[in-house]
This record gives sequence, structure tokens and C-alpha cells, in this order.
Amino acid sequence: MTQTSRPAATDVTTWPNSDAGPYTSDQWATVWRTIFTGDQQATQGPFIRYLNELQGSVQTPGASPVLRVVTGAAMVNGHWFLSDANVDFTVTAPAANPRIDVIVVAVNNTAVDFAVSDGGLTLDFPDALADYGGDADIEEYSCRLCIVQGVENAAPAVPGLDQNNNHFMIPLYQYQIAVGGATSNETDRRDFCEFSTEVVTAMIADLAVTTAKINDLAVTTAKINDLAVTTNQLGNNVVTYTKMQNILVPPAVLGKPDAGAGDPEEITAGVNDRVLARSGGTIAFQALVPAMVTDRTRKFFVQCAGGFDQTSPADLINQSMLGIGTPDGKICFGYGQFIVPNDFVSGMTATLVVVGNASGNIYSRNECIYGQCGEVNGTHTASVGKAAVAITQFEWECIQAMSLTNAAVGDIVGLEFERDSVDALDTVGNIVNLTGWIIEYTADS
Repeated sequence: MTQTSRPAATDVTTWPNSDAGPYTSDQWATVWRTIFTGDQQATQGPFIRYLNELQGSVQTPGASPVLRVVTGAAMVNGHWFLSDANVDFTVTAPAANPRIDVIVVAVNNTAVDFAVSDGGLTLDFPDALADYGGDADIEEYSCRLCIVQGVENAAPAVPGLDQNNNHFMIPLYQYQIAVGGATSNETDRRDFCEFSTEVVTAMIADLAVTTAKINDLAVTTAKINDLAVTTNQLGNNVVTYTKMQNILVPPAVLGKPDAGAGDPEEITAGVNDRVLARSGGTIAFQALVPAMVTDRTRKFFVQCAGGFDQTSPADLINQSMLGIGTPDGKICFGYGQFIVPNDFVSGMTATLVVVGNASGNIYSRNECIYGQCGEVNGTHTASVGKAAVAITQFEWECIQAMSLTNAAVGDIVGLEFERDSVDALDTVGNIVNLTGWIIEYTADS
């Protein structure tokens, strides 16, 4: 017969050519297997969300550990099974090498008690044997929990399970047990019944499919409607750099180069561009030019390096925090040197810094020579001629600023100060200290 139906509302005696009963257990098992596990009966069996789903665990570790299977139900190759109380197994540790055991639900579909697997493996049974007829075996035509003991070995293998019409096992829980009874590599091997039917949209309740039920990368691009993913569906910081469009004309940054609203655009940098700047109503990379820097004034100080008393004559040396002291009634000179810095653009001045030990007019001049390496040392000059300048006792006085109008980057500059206190125009009547020169200029940035 290639076509069969179950059940029929009569009996085969009355209707010998019909699909009427009575039916054997194997015939009913075929019906239940077809409905609940289809062709996946080798692994599938436990019912999800029924009691505690036949979950296994190590209940009490030790030399003879206790393993437990909690309540639940299963379909075992078409045979319905129910366990409504916890079942405990006290396991005997191996004698010489570790082994791997598997807790199973096993069907004995024969008229003989079932105590050893078809492959010759030992079966362990629960501590309480009331459901087993009081014996360490599975009674005829029964479905019960048991443990399939693996073979002891330094590298133990998972034991094979009986899966034929006489004896059929589905795995629930697996573990490795050492000689001393310690368990490891505990594995939940339950594979819940999926039912042999197609799940259509109408069968799925609203909000029933949670994130945990969707495999990673399971939703493909083709399954997402255009414009379906809005900002509200994106978590903060979830879009990584690798998921953004590549820069088409590097080097560039993303931004909005003009005042209008809209999508970001590439703002590309040229070979000589150094800054991203706004010019009018647009933002662009630009070469760095002096005009971009608001305050480009720079200053540094040149200390007086030495001096000379022409009247005595004698060298003047720096003997105090104020610099070189030029005595009254003498013609004295002071000197300093520096090089024009690389960031110089324009407007260099050199201003004398002096401190008088008394108040009055100092009669002095400020002068310099400058030029590049390889040029005559006096290629360029600047000076403020002799003049009487009022100073106050013990104050820093910044006087007689001169402009180096031809200065250029890299110029070597020699500075000279002269005080002529022999002249009656010098009225200080005491030492005037030359501290040095303040150099000020406009830089490129």
C-alpha cells in the first residue's frame, strides 16, 4: 500500500479494504513522528515551554556525582514521553580513564527488558526505580530516562546511540567524567520539536519574534524595504566607519561646504592646503597665509653680551641682574647679536632696555648693521641717532626703537648702544645699566 490514512471511523473486519483500525503502536508512532519531528527524529524530541523541558545538570559534584533531569515531555521517534518529577542519577566514576556519558530518553519497543545498548554499552538508571519495575532496565514497550556510558579512554569519544525500531534514543545532556568523579564539558544536547509544518505569517503573533530568535546576519538586504530603516531604528554609535561610503577623492573630510542644508559632501584638500577655513559663505581647504592669523606679533629679547668704556678705556662686563653698567662721565658702548627668525614677515624693530640708578636724561643712540651670510656685514643699517631721553630711577625704560626696514629671514644682526655721559645733555649723573634689546616683528602665523 502506498497511500494510507489515520484514523477511520470503523474497523477493518467490517471494511477489509479500508484504512480502518485497530492500529498498532508502530502505526500511531508513524503518525506522531510525522507531525512532531518529521525526518529529524534522530535528534529532535523535547517539547519547549512544557514543564521544565527535561533539562539536565550536575546536581551534586563529588566522587560519585549526582546528575538530575528535571520535568518535561518529549516525542521519541513517534512515542510520547512524560516525566512530571525530577529524576536523579548517582553516577559511578570510571576506574582508569575518563569517559563521556549521554543522558537520553530511550524507547524499548520490544518484548524484552532493555539494560544494555545495541552497541554493547552499559546503561545507567536512576536512583529511584519505581518507574522501571524495580529493576535496572527499561521494561518492555516503555519509554524511560537512562544514561549511556561511554568507553573509558585517555581521549574519550561520545558514545553512539541506538536509533532503530526496537530501541530508539534521543540525547538530552552530555558530560565528561574523570577517574575521581569530576565532571567537565557539560553540554545541553536537547533539540526541541519543530513540528512538521510551514509557519506562515498568520500563525505568528504580534511581537512574537524577538531579537534572540533571529540569527546573526539572517535578514538580508533584499528583505529590507527601501526607506524602511529610519533614524529611530538606529542605536547611538552603531554605524561604524567601515559601514560608511568610501571617500571618492582623498584626501578629504566630510562636511557641508556651503550655507545650504543638505547631505554631507567631500571637502577635498589640495597639495599645498594646510587649514580648513571659512571664506565668505563657504568652507574649504586652503593654503595657510599670514592674513588668516589675527595676532601675528612676535617678540624676543637680546641680552647685552658685552660693553666697552672708551674713555678709560676698559671692558664693561655684566655684573648685575640689570645688565652692563655704564658709568657717568664716560663714553660707553654695549653690544648684542641675533639672527632673524624663520617665521619673520615684516615690521621688525629693536628697542633699547635700560635702567638708571638715578633719574634724568640719558644721552644715547641705538644702531645696528645686518645682512645675510656671505654679504658684507654692513649691507644694511638702521639707527636712532644721539638724543637726550628722560628716564626714571630704577625703572625699566624701553627707548629709542629703530626699524630694520630691509630685514629678511636669516639676516645676522649686530646691535650697538652708545651712551655719551661726557656731553652735558646727559643729566643722570649716575650709572645707567644697559639690559639689552626687545626685538618685535610680524610673523607668518
